[in-house]
Amino acid sequence: FILLSLTGMVVFLVLTIFSIVRFMMIYGPSWSKYPVVLLIVAAFAAGTVFISGEINQYNNLKDKALIDYYVLTAGGREYTHYPEREEIENGHYVWRYICEEELAMGWNSVSNIGYWVEDAKGHQLRFTLIRYLSSLGLKKDSVAISLLYPGDIAMIEKGYANVIYKDGTGLKDKIYETLWQIDNYRRGGNPQGHSITQRIEYLKNCTGVIRSNFLFGTGTGDFKNEILKQFDLDNSPLDTESRRITHNQFLTVFATFGIFGFILFWAALIIPVIINRSYKNWVFIIFATVSVLSFLGDDTLDMHTGVTFFSYFYTLLVLNDS
Repeated sequence: FILLSLTGMVVFLVLTIFSIVRFMMIYGPSWSKYPVVLLIVAAFAAGTVFISGEINQYNNLKDKALIDYYVLTAGGREYTHYPEREEIENGHYVWRYICEEELAMGWNSVSNIGYWVEDAKGHQLRFTLIRYLSSLGLKKDSVAISLLYPGDIAMIEKGYANVIYKDGTGLKDKIYETLWQIDNYRRGGNPQGHSITQRIEYLKNCTGVIRSNFLFGTGTGDFKNEILKQFDLDNSPLDTESRRITHNQFLTVFATFGIFGFILFWAALIIPVIINRSYKNWVFIIFATVSVLSFLGDDTLDMHTGVTFFSYFYTLLVLNDS
């Protein structure tokens, strides 16, 4: 939760539920099992209601008036509007009432990081600033710059594009970030620099490679080359440095070895578990849950730390006779 790792949050919550159920089934009195199940169902329902509330709040549009094209800034300058772009921050349209001339002058007078350079997260600071001011419900001009507190300026310099991140409430921040990335991507925004939507691009890319190499795969030597080639075929908006492999171990195996290799991969994992009845070992179940969930969100076996973690504990918990 401190690192705002979505995969980590999912693993933690799943294992917590599994552990509570197992503990009560083994050690709890018979009458306590049903209340525990009801408690878990209630917690799941509460979580669903909470997330639904965050989604509704995100989609609550506060800017309902039409654009006034005749209104000017306090300095008498014209605003620029992009009505075809519907991205929002805290219910306020981002690409309306923008005066970049005033924004540049105002920002450069309050910050040592230039308006036209990158923020600490590698995004263009001007975009971060425009989004942040929108989240406050302000027009994007010199008056808005004058209303920023030093804490706001520091947040923008660090790459935080919404005032909601200022409070540091980790879970709500992660939910909002996830909703924004998906919404921005759905509206045709560039996934560049956003972990969730970049992963969507990676998944789309890998499925294209799988379609072209369904039976036998690309082979281990050509996999990365085929991935890069598919990015070009798809006219991906990602730049060269961000064009990476799939971030999904199952799809990576499928693309590399084809359908036959994919079946062999699963057989190699499952058959020893069945033979040794490792599925009866609770520690193995924990390990398997962590592994499968990590496989869904990363190329775990393509990293030294990942392959060491998996091979060590698989050998210890499955292949160790003692």
